[in-house]
This record gives sequence, structure tokens and C-alpha cells, in this order.
Amino acid sequence: MKYDKKAVKLFIKNYHKHSDSQDIDQVEDIEDIDDFFSISDSVVYDMEDSTHIDEIAFFNELEAVIEQVGTMKQQCIFYLMCEGRRLNDIGKIFNVSGKRVRQLYDDLLNKICE
Repeated sequence: MKYDKKAVKLFIKNYHKHSDSQDIDQVEDIEDIDDFFSISDSVVYDMEDSTHIDEIAFFNELEAVIEQVGTMKQQCIFYLMCEGRRLNDIGKIFNVSGKRVRQLYDDLLNKICE
């Protein structure tokens, strides 16, 4: 599939604004193991879970492509960028400059958008 480099870059930059850790919050609300396994007749459907289906689908699609064409370091950069991390912060993790992270990131985008 052909991707627009500018659109992919914008998507990755803003993805962290759309993704939540609601599942973790729901698990923390459970106080007792019996509450976790309780069975009730009421079915609760949370519309919030389905509001960003397009973003989640596109993320999964990008993730699959990146796993095929990117190096392990590029994959990690992708995940960290999707979490909203900055280039310099990622550079500190890998012990390289933010400029080098930008090069790796741009190289990955070029591979995706070929």
C-alpha cells in the first residue's frame, strides 16, 4: 500500500492524543478478585472504545509494515514517537543525538512511503 509521508508523520506525531490507557484504569478499579469474576445480566457497552477505530486500524497497519521493513531501533523509535516522546528524549534512551534519531525516523518513513 502507498502511504503519504506527510500524513504518516502527522499521524505518528498525534497518535498519543488518541490512545488511552483506559484498560489499565479499569483493572485498578477492581478491589476484590470476586468483583473481577462476578457475573451479571447487565452488559455495559462503552462508546468511548469505538470512537477512534480508524486511528487504531491505521496504527495496526503501520505497525505491521514497520515490523517488516524497519530495523529494531526504528521500530522502537516508532513506538516512542507514537507515545508522544520527543526526538531528544529518544536520543537519550539510545545514547545518540536527536539529529541521529531524526535520520533513523526519516529513513523509516522513506521505507514505508516507497
